[in-house]
Amino acid sequence: MNYIVYLSHTSKDIYYEALYSIYSLAIRQDLQNVSFIIYTDDPGAFQKYLGHLQVHYEIMTPALMREWRGKHNFVHRAKVRTLQDVLTKYTGNFLFLDSDTYVQEDLTPIFDRIQAGELFMDRMEKHLDRSKIYKPLHNHTVTIDGQPVTFTEAVEIWNTGAVGYTNASAPLLEKSLALTDQLLDYYIRHIIEQFAISYTFQRAARLHPLDAYVFHYWNVKEFRSYLRQIFEHPAAEHCQSLETIVRQIDPSVLLKQKLNWKYNGGIVRAIERMFGKKFTLAPLKIEELLENGSRTTQV
Repeated sequence: MNYIVYLSHTSKDIYYEALYSIYSLAIRQDLQNVSFIIYTDDPGAFQKYLGHLQVHYEIMTPALMREWRGKHNFVHRAKVRTLQDVLTKYTGNFLFLDSDTYVQEDLTPIFDRIQAGELFMDRMEKHLDRSKIYKPLHNHTVTIDGQPVTFTEAVEIWNTGAVGYTNASAPLLEKSLALTDQLLDYYIRHIIEQFAISYTFQRAARLHPLDAYVFHYWNVKEFRSYLRQIFEHPAAEHCQSLETIVRQIDPSVLLKQKLNWKYNGGIVRAIERMFGKKFTLAPLKIEELLENGSRTTQV
């Protein structure tokens, strides 16, 4: 079985991101052989939108979240624990996605490659010597498999917005968690879990990028205003209406608009930003989107 896994908790914004991500896949491929696993503190936030899909809910209680964050209360440690926990309850091919992701292509070929044993992550961002964590970690020694290990400049740091793996990866994730904890005892930085997973995975096999299939819009938080309007609109009660909207709003296009606003406004834009003006999205016209979708269907 192919599973897509989400860790989505705490706020409506994050629930809506995960829902949009799920619908972005639903418009790309047949989901007969795909099940979703959602780790969440509020299954009800999803059930009314996903009743037509195969979804398993794993309840994240406050106590469990505290446990998974660990002694340093590091929120991203919970991602490593999620990657691990799913392997203890399910068997198959897994693709973990951050909530703020948008699927742009049919994922069937990716699942075929995951089943064949390939490892995937969102994308390679930089080498260690280009990262802010370079100085603290360079020449710092940790223990992996009982052996001392020192990090070199060439270590690749991959984004964990998407992770593709199988049950055979359980030992790698155990090492990733152990490395995360060792590093947190020494140095707390928000990308430590990314570094730990990247390091242990690339020691075992070649990593493959997913960014041609999945767009990770972590830097377009403005999109949340659209998501609230979409999922709180009466039309959201119908999955066909949601699919119609999702087909027409791609967050990668919104990122291009944001970057164009930021970098191509000349001196006027620089002054506006200096005085606190921020990028805003154009008003969302849901009725027009639904009408456009209806006309396309009729044609």
